[in-house]
Amino acid sequence: MKHREVLSFLERLMERVRLAADLPPNEVHVFNVHASYGHYQIIIGPAEKVLRRHRRNRQVEINGALHHLFVTKNHIAPHPTHKQIHDNLKGCIIMRDLTLHIKDPTGSGRKLAVGNKQDAILAREKINLAGPAGDKFLKRMEQTGKLAKDTYKIVQEDILNALAHKQYTTE
Repeated sequence: MKHREVLSFLERLMERVRLAADLPPNEVHVFNVHASYGHYQIIIGPAEKVLRRHRRNRQVEINGALHHLFVTKNHIAPHPTHKQIHDNLKGCIIMRDLTLHIKDPTGSGRKLAVGNKQDAILAREKINLAGPAGDKFLKRMEQTGKLAKDTYKIVQEDILNALAHKQYTTE
């Protein structure tokens, strides 16, 4: 069985937008994506040489807006589960009209920039249907960076799905 290499978020992004893998180091690319869960401006920054592996990393920055997120004690999702709907969203916090400013320093899709974990996501409105416990688990998720990391995963999937259907414009 042949070992499959796992592509980073940046590599998958560049593949979907049809950017060459060997871009000049100083080149910056900016494009907009209108996706299912929101709309985003994606900036692929200049390359920074990494001594290990002699590869060049590029910073990925995502600015945009997300329509809503549904947050429970252990789960963050763009849609409520069937069980949550059946239970009238009890134990859930609905975050509406979110503003995103996410920086991934390596483009790997797994790390956020230091200091960006707590400021990456701001919600215009939070509807707490979980009571006092909801305030606690949301605050803990914000402080530990879980909210930002999980939201980044959701945004990545949304962007890649939209790019597969060619819903982007370049600037």
